[in-house]
Amino acid sequence: KDCLSMPAPSTDRSVILTFDDGPEHVDALESIVDTLDRERVSACFFLLGQGVDRHPDAARLLADHGHELANHGWSHARMPTLSEPEMFDELCRTQEAIHRATGVTPRRFRPPYGAGWINEKCPELIRSAARLDLRMAAWALDTYDWRDPNGIRLDRVTAFFQGSQPSACDDHLDLLMHVLHGTARDLSQLVALVRSRGFRFGGYDG
Repeated sequence: KDCLSMPAPSTDRSVILTFDDGPEHVDALESIVDTLDRERVSACFFLLGQGVDRHPDAARLLADHGHELANHGWSHARMPTLSEPEMFDELCRTQEAIHRATGVTPRRFRPPYGAGWINEKCPELIRSAARLDLRMAAWALDTYDWRDPNGIRLDRVTAFFQGSQPSACDDHLDLLMHVLHGTARDLSQLVALVRSRGFRFGGYDG
């Protein structure tokens, strides 16, 4: 669920650009990285272990360009449908794949389907993440770039900043996107929109 409420904007807060489901599609990923380089913005990429295993060079590209690499599970499984050992295996295999490809050990995990993990299986998933020193990450706004036709819903982002400032979230505002061609196409417009609202870009650690 998006974290929305009503007070006036606070421009000392940072926006974090986050991308799920990478590193595929690799050509879209490369375009996203090019745009981020051009705009001098760092992002966090929640990667699928099986995709990293197939495309280790794409994962290395992200690390080489200074982006944070995070865990999104091995196969995009619906975590509440898994046993605790299966959850741990999804996370552990992904940690190993990312480290093998890049030398980086992720510190964050976002469950596939996001808020779907908040149910009676939540303790099992939190325990599995904690065993790997992974912190759980959600988001402040889903840009709906995954909906058909793919592309960032800039009107939704505009409304988020104009009328529903998310005071209940932390000091950063996570914008959820995915590694998709429509997202790559629209990313520069999103960056311009965020800057026009007076926000800065940052990462989870500042």
